[in-house]
Amino acid sequence: MDTAQQKSHQDSLNYYLDLYQKDSSSMHYLKNVAYYLAMLERYDEALTEHAKVQEQLPNDDWNLGNMGYCYQKKEDYKTAYSYHYKSHQFNPNAVWNTNQVGYCLQKMGDYKEALNYHLKAKELCKNARQSVDKWHKEQIAYCTMQTQGYAKALPLFRELENENPHDIWACKQIAYCLFYLGQTYEALDYHKKIEENAPKDMWNIGQMGYVCEQSGDHYKAVSYFEIYTDSEEKKEDAWGWEHLAYNHKELGEYQSAIYFYQIAEKYAKKYAKGNNVLYYIWENTAFCYLELNQLHQALDYFLKLKEVYINKMEFLGDLAWVYLKMRDLEKAEEYFEKIIKNHEKKYQILSNKDLLHVGHYYFCKFDMDNANKYYKQSLEKYEEKETFFDDFEEDYNVLQVFGVMYSDFRQVKMELQAP
Repeated sequence: MDTAQQKSHQDSLNYYLDLYQKDSSSMHYLKNVAYYLAMLERYDEALTEHAKVQEQLPNDDWNLGNMGYCYQKKEDYKTAYSYHYKSHQFNPNAVWNTNQVGYCLQKMGDYKEALNYHLKAKELCKNARQSVDKWHKEQIAYCTMQTQGYAKALPLFRELENENPHDIWACKQIAYCLFYLGQTYEALDYHKKIEENAPKDMWNIGQMGYVCEQSGDHYKAVSYFEIYTDSEEKKEDAWGWEHLAYNHKELGEYQSAIYFYQIAEKYAKKYAKGNNVLYYIWENTAFCYLELNQLHQALDYFLKLKEVYINKMEFLGDLAWVYLKMRDLEKAEEYFEKIIKNHEKKYQILSNKDLLHVGHYYFCKFDMDNANKYYKQSLEKYEEKETFFDDFEEDYNVLQVFGVMYSDFRQVKMELQAP
């Protein structure tokens, strides 16, 4: 609210306060006192005055709607919905209240019912020969995206862009839809268009980084996430630091990745971002330490995962492998047997690397039937067969500790390579 608006609202408030003091029986004056208090963003005071009106005029749809508006501004959407819904019941042909019922439902996550109300409001506009305003079109497009998917919503966002090519919000939604429809390069073009008009829009910078990340351009992704995390607005955003770390990891820059994951962890904890965020941070930090062969640090993170995420199984194979690399066959056996059991009962789908490591585990025990069984399963899961054999060869130093002769190891490899 600018200074001129604030002065105008304050003057109007003073005017109606003076009139109400002279005639305290006038609900018209009191309704305007409440209204201008709300315009001045004094919502609690406004609600107090609206409540007085409600005592005298319980079915006044205007008053009920404005009470809903005040609760909306206080972000109490459940209460706001109750007032807007009552207002809508008393005046079902009012476009504004119909839309506000929909908006509150949106904010409570019921996009399907929200869309129904926004479409009802659109029909009311048509019947009254009123134009559908920009805000109303935005809500219809957004709820369509949430309920019917990106392909259905995209033309609605494009319509908004056609009306105003510099509409940043519409361009953001188009970029978002294009990305999730698999049109990565087209999405990036829209993000660049947004960047031209709003170069300091950090949401857009972050999304450009994410699009580059998903398309495999990790160098470019790093450059965007560096800008993102360096900004005052996003310097404590765990999401940005996590993705900066991830892209360093994908580039094989594990030490840098660990550093940025630790920053991400700090802010994730500070702002209670939830267990899923911490899970990926810890898992990837452990992976980086494992790649650097810093086994004790990797083990610390895997054990932390085990302690906190007792129902997750994805990292158990890595934990088993760390113990095997640390020459702790007893502990390795505990976790390998667990994932083998889960795999055989189909409780857990093992990755190509997990299956390879299970094969190594059996090789260390000189159980060659099971070793070959899991090697073959692993080989089938690798997209590039040569990558399997590179990984297989790289792991020999682990097996060597347990007495596996290179000649035997080489023989198994040759048998796996045979057509």
